[in-house]
Amino acid sequence: MEAAEEALHAAGAQQCRARYEGELLRIVLGPDEMRLLTSPVFIESVPLKCHELGFLKVGVDLLPYGVKISAPEPIQPFDEDHLNSFFEKSGFLEVRLFREGMILRIQCETGDFARFIDEGFRHELLAQCTAMGFRSVILDLQPSDAVYIPLPQIISG
Repeated sequence: MEAAEEALHAAGAQQCRARYEGELLRIVLGPDEMRLLTSPVFIESVPLKCHELGFLKVGVDLLPYGVKISAPEPIQPFDEDHLNSFFEKSGFLEVRLFREGMILRIQCETGDFARFIDEGFRHELLAQCTAMGFRSVILDLQPSDAVYIPLPQIISG
């Protein structure tokens, strides 16, 4: 976790935490650091370094560090169509939703990352997701429009 937090600091984050949840490295940024979602250095170097550290999935928690929200009992079941409609109305071109226990992981195009900086948008999304029983909503730092070229394997004799 310390190496992951060092990668976050190197990419410009000052107030942050890294948490490991199964295959997911969950990054929690300070309220003023959500702007890093538009930083090419952050969105390129952090996932790369964290994948090198062995984390399969890397994402930013949409609830900033130090901010608390009340988590009510779920009042409605998970409704993927409703959330997809919300994203579509907000102008997203492509969104993939992954339900992983009590975590909702969102994958979208890099160009849409900036939308998550808007506190009002995040608040509305988090309210809908907590009503569905999610305790964390994560923006996956592997965008849906990413093209990854596997590195060659080095075989020693």
